[in-house]
Amino acid sequence: MVGRGVEMFMIGLPEALVIIALVMLLIFAPSKLPQLARAIGQSIKEIKKATREIEEEITDEKILKIARELGIEIEGKSREEIVREVMEKLGKSKPKK
Repeated sequence: MVGRGVEMFMIGLPEALVIIALVMLLIFAPSKLPQLARAIGQSIKEIKKATREIEEEITDEKILKIARELGIEIEGKSREEIVREVMEKLGKSKPKK
């Protein structure tokens, strides 16, 4: 029975977003909301860009590790050349773009 009271106060994502929007409206003047929304949008864009760059870096590190393990020379080669050589060494066809 104790847990039932907690369930009553739990809110979902849509309700949380509405509450956040109302609080922002109270804290920031309505004239400042477009600036705030723009800043939030730019921040989200930068976070996505950084995430993508990190994922690419991790992928590149994995490719280089596999190439080294297969005895493929990686010095002075592009990512595409290394991937092609890894695929050839593993006996697979050229990767799709």
